[in-house]
Amino acid sequence: MAKISWRLLPLMMVLYVVSYLDRINLSFVALQMNSELQFRSEVYGLGSGIFFLGYCAFGIPSNLIIGRLGPRQMTPVLPGANVSFVSALILLAATSTMTAVLALICRPKVHIT
Repeated sequence: MAKISWRLLPLMMVLYVVSYLDRINLSFVALQMNSELQFRSEVYGLGSGIFFLGYCAFGIPSNLIIGRLGPRQMTPVLPGANVSFVSALILLAATSTMTAVLALICRPKVHIT
């Protein structure tokens, strides 16, 4: 057990630090992004709140599913989930106004009859 701990703990510590830096990076972005895109602080707060709500809404259930099914059954699913998430982020990055962001997020569903 001690041999495994000495091999895994440094890697897990590095992954924890990278995860923490990824989460706080959003606040550093606000310093320049708000002035360049002419966002008010309320608009930035709404966007970051939507981001973190989505992070929690999908992160916690995915970890529970991985715990229940196991990594062998979840490994084929992960690339598809990552591609769809990255595609959504690219669409959000292409917007320049809050109206466009809300149009992407809250667009009405069209039913073709």
